[in-house]
Amino acid sequence: MSDGVVRGTREDRSGAALVEQLTAAGYAVVDHQVTADGAEDTDGDGWDNRTELYLGTNPADETDFYGPLDRSRFAPETGTVVYDGSFSLNLIDAMTTPLVAAGAGRAGAVWCSLSEDGYPDLAVVDPFLDQLILHLGQPDGALAEVTNLASGAAGPLAVEALDILGNASIDLAVGHADGRVTFFEGDGTGQVIPRPDLTISNLGVIVSMVAADLDGDGDTDLAVSGGTSVTLLLNDHDPVASNPVKNGDFSEGLRAWTIVGQVSVQGGRAVFEERGNFLTSLEQTLDLPNPPQELSFDLLESGLTAMSGELPDAFDVTLTDLSGTPLVTAFRADAESQFNRSGPELDRWAPAVSMSSNRITMDLTTMTGGAPAIVRFALVGSPGADSLVVIDNVSVTPDAVYAETVSATALAGPFGNAGGIVATDHNGDGVTDLLVEDGGLGALILFEGQGGGSYTRTLLAPADYGCPPAPPLPIGLTGTVEQVKYYVADGLTWQVNPYLADGTARTPVTPVSGTPITSLETSPDGSRTWLLHEGDQALWVYDGNLNLLGQWTPGSISNAIDVAAAGEDLWVLDERTLFLGGDPENPANYQTD
Repeated sequence: MSDGVVRGTREDRSGAALVEQLTAAGYAVVDHQVTADGAEDTDGDGWDNRTELYLGTNPADETDFYGPLDRSRFAPETGTVVYDGSFSLNLIDAMTTPLVAAGAGRAGAVWCSLSEDGYPDLAVVDPFLDQLILHLGQPDGALAEVTNLASGAAGPLAVEALDILGNASIDLAVGHADGRVTFFEGDGTGQVIPRPDLTISNLGVIVSMVAADLDGDGDTDLAVSGGTSVTLLLNDHDPVASNPVKNGDFSEGLRAWTIVGQVSVQGGRAVFEERGNFLTSLEQTLDLPNPPQELSFDLLESGLTAMSGELPDAFDVTLTDLSGTPLVTAFRADAESQFNRSGPELDRWAPAVSMSSNRITMDLTTMTGGAPAIVRFALVGSPGADSLVVIDNVSVTPDAVYAETVSATALAGPFGNAGGIVATDHNGDGVTDLLVEDGGLGALILFEGQGGGSYTRTLLAPADYGCPPAPPLPIGLTGTVEQVKYYVADGLTWQVNPYLADGTARTPVTPVSGTPITSLETSPDGSRTWLLHEGDQALWVYDGNLNLLGQWTPGSISNAIDVAAAGEDLWVLDERTLFLGGDPENPANYQTD
């Protein structure tokens, strides 16, 4: 072990002594088969962590660290490394069980916030067992509470997280080899509910999906790449009903309320005054949402009195259907109301009712909504004339009901073998565009957004452009050095094709090495590009305009298969467990051992 490099194997990893050694050195390397990588701050220390995710079968060889997965880089590789923003590496305890079944090969995964607790959660699909597997993130960066669910169709290959159903919690969409997309509604606690009623079929062999606002209406849609088709699944998450209680804050006086006796609005609050009446009430007929959640209101004042020897005045709250039958169990068997206050001290309420300070809440989750109901607030008087009740902020949740439909719109073909898909603002006009890799056509296809879900199609790559059939090589997004927007590595012609911000293809660059490109990486500022080639141990270094600067052959490398830039460091992954780091701006400063 030399300065800056740690060699690691499965056997070497066991024991606290090795962990201390790796931590002290600042690096950790293990050799695992991986299928994806990415970066995110998963342990809350302020630095992003890089991950290579292993989808193997031996628990001893399981994932060593958890981070988001870049689904454009699915080529199986060997080796695992993690880094943080200080460019030191951390070793995290291995999982005890495989993420997916034996032989799953390519498997989609997405990091998201299912439990809304601030710790990233992981959703993985298993194409062999047809499962969606949820791993909830823990404060220490580990994953726990595994939940296995049927994916809802055959051969799940891709999963995407987006808010497309119900409330504002994250939902999941799963794309399958049989052409179906299934949906799972998140509840915000880490659980998801299958929604087979929303399944969409006949979309091709779905290998890639991306979530973005594709029609400019402010909500998140889904683009699905399925071999011979690319389809937009537009989210119709628009309100179909809202405000079950009209004028519940009494800002418009008593509009929408039916009044019996002396009720007025004073200071934006509804005031019930007995004034010798037996009944003083407000009621409103409303359409309960389906499903309803709760009815609540503020009980701000209740001066309930009684003459000597008489029953005290009472305040009742009742929720019934149109025939007067209680929709929620009453506070006692012979009563209709769910909440009752008698005199100044006695409160009685049904099991579904709770009270916090002056807020009274009635749980409606056990009932079926979608039908008219009557909510009634009543001051019931005995002899005497001075009782008074004040309420405000009457509400029923959810206060809006949304359409839960998804509209499928096919993008213009033809397609040969549509693979990876990314969403980006290609031309800087503020409208989402889509880039699709098509190995069958040997082309990179731009779908330029026109607004409102309309797209125009352009082939960006030359006619002789070749893509490997599966999996497609990554689209490498870079900075804007001389307006180069991105590079595409060609797996058949071994060329690198740069494209300007306006989509213009620059002259392809043919690397010196005469073997296929296996990895392409650019520096964060776009000033350097590095290429690795199959069977070639040299790292070819180019400037931001793809002018060759030279090559570097790292020491102790037997088969370099991936390269990654991280701030001021460059990492080269070797299948024989060696990961090297160095200064990406100057090949002469690279650490080679």
